[in-house]
Amino acid sequence: MYRKQFLLAKISPDDENLSLTDKFEEYQLYLGSDSEYTVLEDSQNKIGLIGNLYDWQNPEDANKKILHRLLKSNSLDQLLQKLNDYAGEFVMILRTSKDLVILNDATAQKEVYFETNFECFGTQPKLLEKVVCLKDYESKEAKSFYKSKEFERRQIFIGDQTHKSNVRHLRANHYLSIRKKEMIRFFPKACIPQLTPQKVATIVSKRLKGTLVSIGMRKKLKLGITGGYDSRVLLMGSLGIECSYYVSKYGYMHNKHFDLVIPEKLTGLLKINYKVEDGLAYSCNKDNFNYLNDIEFPSFVRVNKNENDTVYINGNVSEVARNYYGYLNNAKASDLSVLTGYSPCAVTIACYQDWLNNQSLFKKMGYHYLDLFYWEERMGNWGAKARSEYYALNRDIVSPFNSRGLLSLLLSTKRKHRDSHFNTLYQEILWELSGHDKSIQKVPINPSKKQTIIKTMKRLKLYNPYKFLQVKLRL
Repeated sequence: MYRKQFLLAKISPDDENLSLTDKFEEYQLYLGSDSEYTVLEDSQNKIGLIGNLYDWQNPEDANKKILHRLLKSNSLDQLLQKLNDYAGEFVMILRTSKDLVILNDATAQKEVYFETNFECFGTQPKLLEKVVCLKDYESKEAKSFYKSKEFERRQIFIGDQTHKSNVRHLRANHYLSIRKKEMIRFFPKACIPQLTPQKVATIVSKRLKGTLVSIGMRKKLKLGITGGYDSRVLLMGSLGIECSYYVSKYGYMHNKHFDLVIPEKLTGLLKINYKVEDGLAYSCNKDNFNYLNDIEFPSFVRVNKNENDTVYINGNVSEVARNYYGYLNNAKASDLSVLTGYSPCAVTIACYQDWLNNQSLFKKMGYHYLDLFYWEERMGNWGAKARSEYYALNRDIVSPFNSRGLLSLLLSTKRKHRDSHFNTLYQEILWELSGHDKSIQKVPINPSKKQTIIKTMKRLKLYNPYKFLQVKLRL
């Protein structure tokens, strides 16, 4: 439970597993084991960074140098704008003359939960319980939702809500103003241009490569190879950087499974070595054992034995730019509930109706609302929960895609070029990163029966109506 976790509170948690590390006004910062913390301050401002920032343009720069640049910002808005250019998983605590602010990385992979009176903040609701009393809901609708079989099966929060009435979850693209006691949306604030896949691929390739170099200058890199888009892009980006490679083999995989065959073909073409690892093993120490069946930790994580000073490079977050939610126009809150895997009910509809109130802002800035829904809801809740579990189970994971600036670049292309199954943009990125290697381009992406069926349905223009009916019929 405690590894890589943090608690910011007015009251001491009286827990030997949490170490008092710093202080921000009346709040004390406690960190769990293996936490990475960097702090910098001047006469007026102070920044505390839990986690890491990576600079793709200056890969050798460590956290302190990056914080030094951020500390020179003239305002919070300027700092947030500068922050868009970096990648990383982090929580940042910022003290200025005007406010005390908490924010996290582009897709909120480093989680922040907070008590509604802003008495404390932490990585898990379970940590907040050490300093405040957590309250159950009184409304019948909320009680029914959090006791439903769907929620017990999925255990994924929605929006900024949790299973406790006085605990909220910091959403992606928002920050917490402690003095104002509110959560404030700060993104998007600028319009994105519409760019060609070729133009974006050139820029994104450089950013990914630079980020991988930066991560590799701090830790050993380890990359899993599959038959999909994400791992292939990262594989191409890692070439020329010291990195070890592996393939996870799960019990359901036969020897001809595409996630085994494709990595073998790619590594053969690139003349690099890899290992096959058992994808079913996980590590769990005594501190985590009591949480195995808890709502907060863990759910479906599978983790191989960790290696010291190793960072696992992961392609998650990239899905934000892969149009997984299709082409559903004018979706209602009930439709969004279905997209997240829940049957529409009073709780989910109220939550997503509130989120849909931002739709005009997204459109004005050039973003499609379904892309930002995947970004903020899917990655900010489902993806972030998985990341927290991996940290606690002793695996450090970093996604080079976890950068607000990089995601915005990817989303500046037309949605038809960012299809979840046949992605023109990602093919262009692979073309750039492979040095225009035609042999790599010929290796198919996820060549399964499912892909063949989807490709046929798309050719016959049946797939989009099919997905539309799936949502509308609540399938």
